[in-house]
Amino acid sequence: MKKKILLSLAIIISFAFSLKAQVDKGDWLLGGTLGINTSNAGSSTNYSNSNITPHMGYAIGNKTVLGLSLGVNFSESSSQNKNFTL
Repeated sequence: MKKKILLSLAIIISFAFSLKAQVDKGDWLLGGTLGINTSNAGSSTNYSNSNITPHMGYAIGNKTVLGLSLGVNFSESSSQNKNFTL
């Protein structure tokens, strides 16, 4: 029941923020993604992954945005493999 309430609240908030779908000249847009993943496929195989990707944009015209996105990803497995990506 708690999960349904939280999901409903998330959907309502998402709709509220998406009501202004138009982008006007001079608007700043900020956003991003965040992710965390872990898995355990047995006693000897573990894997974890995390990432963050901020987005920033500036509207140079109506419905035209120029922006930057920078992604950082880190992953690690039980076989001592580590990976860092920028």
